[in-house]
Amino acid sequence: MREVADLILSFPDETPVVVLSAMGKTTNNLLLAGENAVSCGAPKASEIPKLAVIKDLHLRTVDELGLDKSIVSGFHMHIHRRAISARVNI
Repeated sequence: MREVADLILSFPDETPVVVLSAMGKTTNNLLLAGENAVSCGAPKASEIPKLAVIKDLHLRTVDELGLDKSIVSGFHMHIHRRAISARVNI
């Protein structure tokens, strides 16, 4: 990630277009977390292992970039609510 940020910043007089894809199997982990939320009936989203994997990846990446961890907290809360909603709406 640091290399990507450095590359973008190396063109200060241009407006680069950056296309991102989910990091490190995030899409697969989100799908599995959703399946787990529905099938296992975990009472808390924090008990769904794939959500912890995603959260850890995000926190490590933010730390690697030297950013404040609070920038991903809103996303984590959203995913937590969605997982609970999936469990409740079965």
